[in-house]
Amino acid sequence: MDQLVTPENLTECISRMDGLIDAEEHLSTISQGLPQGLEDETKLGLHLSFRIAGNKQAVIYYLVVSRNGQELTFAEGAELVALFCDRAGLPHPVAITEGEKPVFYAEWLIKHSDWKAMKKMMAKVRAENRSEKNPQKAFVLAINREIAARQAAAPANP
Repeated sequence: MDQLVTPENLTECISRMDGLIDAEEHLSTISQGLPQGLEDETKLGLHLSFRIAGNKQAVIYYLVVSRNGQELTFAEGAELVALFCDRAGLPHPVAITEGEKPVFYAEWLIKHSDWKAMKKMMAKVRAENRSEKNPQKAFVLAINREIAARQAAAPANP
């Protein structure tokens, strides 16, 4: 993780995330919601797989993050998912599942009745989040948004 958070590597990671998000959204628009899915990998071996699919009931955004079998802790995976979430304009907090090797999965399920408003909100949030040009600051902001959303969603302790 220390290597990933250098300005050069974080810039590459953010660039690949943005490209993956934009390309998959374009593909899902022209394929009328049929799942296509795209993958990309950074020079450090961070593997990202992203799909958008939809039916009459919902739209699902599905992300997989791994290092192709190399070590990646849950905390590191969660930080990368939070960054992806910010870059896509998706809502925090994110439900993250850890699989084998380790591989991390996150999904956002959006009801069609909420989709139109959600898509507008996502575009606005994405533009705001992507306006931060310092990659390290963008990373810290994404993590802080995730932490704040988790705290807000947690039940109050009496």
